[in-house]
Amino acid sequence: MVEEKLPIEHKRISKKDIREKVKSFLQEYHPEDTIPVPIEKIIEFKLGLNIVPLPDFRERYEVDGHLGKDMQDIFVDMEVYKRRPRRLRYTLAHEIGHYYIHTDLYKKKELFATEEEWKDFLRSFPAEEQQWFEWQAYEFGGQLLVPFHHLKKSFKEKVKLVKERGAKEQYLIEEFVTELLSREYNVSTDVIRKRIINEGMNR
Repeated sequence: MVEEKLPIEHKRISKKDIREKVKSFLQEYHPEDTIPVPIEKIIEFKLGLNIVPLPDFRERYEVDGHLGKDMQDIFVDMEVYKRRPRRLRYTLAHEIGHYYIHTDLYKKKELFATEEEWKDFLRSFPAEEQQWFEWQAYEFGGQLLVPFHHLKKSFKEKVKLVKERGAKEQYLIEEFVTELLSREYNVSTDVIRKRIINEGMNR
């Protein structure tokens, strides 16, 4: 184990900053700008990373995925990999958030002899820093799979479609729109709900 914990020194960036980072990422690695975003192809063929499914990964580490300390492998839970494609997509996008935003932190990898020591180090973050570290990756992952410029357009289209089909109650409109967008972006309804709320489209 590492005897001394390193100070956590990664910049706290805003949602707006993350949007710009996502925009730059997509321009470089997915210039076709199609949806759903082909996250697995980007990871394997554009970034040259390995997606490595492991049995009982979630049971052992209480997470669905993890970016390896050498930034070459994304380890994911085998059950998620096999049976939960939408959750897998978001897990991968989340880890790419760490890959793209937290490169400076991952450069500390040489100070850790094993993957276990690296995981222990990440888990040792002070609570507030841990929240920022994970929030940035979650926000990046959501924006990556559901880019703002696409969501802004498709949200309006889906609301119009649902209303034209006779939905009148607000909660029904929201449920139908969320489900349609979930299919369009190939993500869970939870991801869509959070993206709509985070972009203020539910007001």
